Amino acid sequence: MPFVLTTEAAKDPKREAQIVAYYRSGMTRNQIAEIYKISAERVRQLLARYQSREGIRLEINKPNYTTKHIQWTCAKCGLVREVIPSLAKSEMCAKCRRRYPVGAFSDELIESWIIQRRQGASWGAIAKKEGYKPNFYSAIPYAIYAYLRRQDRLAEVQTLWHEYSTRWLARKFPEDAVILLSNTRDGRSLKNRG
Repeated sequence: MPFVLTTEAAKDPKREAQIVAYYRSGMTRNQIAEIYKISAERVRQLLARYQSREGIRLEINKPNYTTKHIQWTCAKCGLVREVIPSLAKSEMCAKCRRRYPVGAFSDELIESWIIQRRQGASWGAIAKKEGYKPNFYSAIPYAIYAYLRRQDRLAEVQTLWHEYSTRWLARKFPEDAVILLSNTRDGRSLKNRG
């Protein structure tokens, strides 16, 4: 025979009405359970019984965690956002951090990459020589381009890219697309030519 609770407190309609009133006022099941010294599951059962008996549906109450938001502006692109204080510590937004990774590398290191590139080294060879993982080589062109852009030396782009495609740079930096696509043969990679 299953256990059935038949105490007066379990069948008290006044208590059930109070629980429903607390729930409608915005309290969570855990908060109500603490008041009546019962489990949150029991509160859920009482609310379910009330809903099925009355034929109504109570909205789910979730705790309203309000955190302070502050206005933050990206130093590079000027994007303005409402963020929590821990996210406002960064100087740049995520998109600009990907576009301008110069802060991660020293100017001397980037200059050494430029020299290696002029001597004919591939992006992968530069990455391997510096001890980076093979899939890291894509960050090197970004860093070099951002460095040249910051130093106002965009005229060197065509010589460093050896007339290979700079179309991907034009997609990432649309404001420089005219410069980037001017000297490459129709903007297409030499590897893709038949």
